[in-house]
Amino acid sequence: MKGRRVITFTELERRRARRDYMRRYRARGGKANGVRPYVTATIVPCAVEAEREAALAAARTPNQLLLGDPLPGRSALDKKNARANKRGIW
Repeated sequence: MKGRRVITFTELERRRARRDYMRRYRARGGKANGVRPYVTATIVPCAVEAEREAALAAARTPNQLLLGDPLPGRSALDKKNARANKRGIW
């Protein structure tokens, strides 16, 4: 088995730049003379960011600390109940 080689930060940046360039190049290649949009970064809306900050700043319950329970409103059961409430009879 080959030993792992340590790479420098500049080499890592060069590889990332090449990877991103190739992704953009392939994204453009699908259409004739058309440029397909390629997302290079995402922006989080202010409301979502504020909600995250408030949730992270809130005091943790013992279950969250010991068992790793998710933040309130983020569990699978909460999502299931939200979906059930969205579906009406009509």
